[in-house]
Amino acid sequence: MTAPRGWMKRIFGTTTHDVPSAPPLGPSAPSEAPVRHSEYMHPDTEAARFTLDGDGLPTGFLAPRRGRLVILADGSPEEMVNPASRRLPTLGLYAFRVRGVSYHADQVRAGNFKPGTRVLLVREPNNEHDPNAVAVRSVRGGHLAGYVNQQNAARIAKRLDAGEELEAVTLRGGGVGNEETPWVLVATPAVMAHLHRML
Repeated sequence: MTAPRGWMKRIFGTTTHDVPSAPPLGPSAPSEAPVRHSEYMHPDTEAARFTLDGDGLPTGFLAPRRGRLVILADGSPEEMVNPASRRLPTLGLYAFRVRGVSYHADQVRAGNFKPGTRVLLVREPNNEHDPNAVAVRSVRGGHLAGYVNQQNAARIAKRLDAGEELEAVTLRGGGVGNEETPWVLVATPAVMAHLHRML
């Protein structure tokens, strides 16, 4: 059921255009206006600006923008790294849209996958569809959002199977009651802490 027209005016005395925007990582609102491909750094610029520093850490940080978390390159001007960049694995980062969400819509709605939320990566070596399967689950309740895409699953499964600790956080997604498809960023704890330094 949708709210009748004019409800914002009646309750707040103003229209939606006059209401201050909610914090970028609001409880369960869907992501705001999509980021257009043209807003990401050009691949040549990304190759020059988003690299590894002398300590082997990415030259960027996570920041809230438009209801999601994005990776911004250090320095000026402020430019976003494309989460689908093929360079990310070379920097020890994996970003992907969770696959199979439509098969688990009830669990996605029941779990918390809003941007900035830690999620669990659970290996499923006996998965009948993919021996490299890595499930993405909410921390509270273990709700299944879906799976890491095949290309990244092979890389992540290899590292998890070797006993390496990896952390995962949502870049996009919704809170409880929302079934927006989550995007997830995966890295080692040291890299994740480094990326979170400005939050």
